[in-house]
Amino acid sequence: MMLDFIITNYLIFIVIAVVLLLGLFGYMMDRKKYEEYRKEILETDGVLNARPDVSDIATPISVDKVNNNK
Repeated sequence: MMLDFIITNYLIFIVIAVVLLLGLFGYMMDRKKYEEYRKEILETDGVLNARPDVSDIATPISVDKVNNNK
């Protein structure tokens, strides 16, 4: 009778320990992902708020050059 009680409580303790360890592991993984997402959001925010510059995509040409091509 006593041995049965000890084995039952031991198994319950093992199950609780495994659940807590999995929870801790999940928390650590979520924390790591959170830090990665935060870094990615901050980098993206800097890109989104950057002011566009027309000279990055187009170069000015003189009007005379356009009129001479006619």
